[in-house]
Order: sequence, then structure tokens, then C-alpha cells
Amino acid sequence: MALLGEGPCPFFVRNYTGSDCHRPAPSCLRWSSDIQGIRNALSSAVDAMHTIGNSTRAQLPKLARTDVFASQLSRVFIQEHSLMMQCRDLLSTLASMHVRYNSLQGQRIQLIN
Repeated sequence: MALLGEGPCPFFVRNYTGSDCHRPAPSCLRWSSDIQGIRNALSSAVDAMHTIGNSTRAQLPKLARTDVFASQLSRVFIQEHSLMMQCRDLLSTLASMHVRYNSLQGQRIQLIN
């Protein structure tokens, strides 16, 4: 059997007996009828890409402002974290001073009695 595409027609096939026969073109190879559909699909895809591009370009300034706000928020968080660590250290010092004060009060009461 000859390969598809050999002979005077691209869909011309020679069978085992030597007689010629034609096979119908596969639907995936019937491009002439699908060219307009492909053009329409490509046009729609390009339009969608333009719309996405315009929307993205419109959002870029907002994104830049959001980036600035995020970096400011990060700085505030770092400052807050530092202040919380200082508060923790101060509370720890205050607690140890309170224990020491109560201990001294107990010793004072014992000395008075």
C-alpha cells in the first residue's frame, strides 16, 4: 500500500491489488473551511490579551502604592516588635523588683517583731 500523500492527489492511496482508490480527507486536514474560524479565534484571543494588558497597566500604579504601603507596614511591624521586646524586658525587671520589694518587706516585718 502506498503512503498517504503519494501520487497525483495528497489523499491518493494505491491498494495492494494495484488499483487506485481515493480516501476522503480527514476532518483535521480540511483547513480551508476552518481558516475563518481560526482567524476569529485568534482575533478573540488578541482582543482578550489587549484587555488583560490594559487592565494590568491600569492596576500598576495601584500596585506600586500597595508596595509602598506594604513596606511601610513592615517598618511599623519591626518597630512594634522592638517596642514589645522592650516592654517584655521592662515587665521582667518590674516583676523581679516586685519580688525583691516583697522580700525586703518580709524581712522588715521580721526585724520589727
